[in-house]
Amino acid sequence: MAQSLSLRFVAQESIYLPERDAVDITAVAGGRMVPCLATRAAMALLGCDRGDGPDRMIQKFEHHRPMLERAAAYKHRLRHHRARGAVTIDARDLCALFGFRGN
Repeated sequence: MAQSLSLRFVAQESIYLPERDAVDITAVAGGRMVPCLATRAAMALLGCDRGDGPDRMIQKFEHHRPMLERAAAYKHRLRHHRARGAVTIDARDLCALFGFRGN
């Protein structure tokens, strides 16, 4: 099995994707772009309410960005990718990796 390349986060700003109800940042592994998404469930675990809009979700994401990047890098190393190579961080990931309780 080939070794997985490390993620390098290149996007300075996160973006809210309404069609996925998630916050997206971009990383690169080798020469390949790897979208990394934090779901609304993950963001709720970090303090977002159901009614919070995109600005609040991005604000919370940026506050917790180092932790979310670590979670994405960990899932990438395990090759836990979804459609089109995206790494998705959900509430279960944060509970398992960082000991959060919830969902």
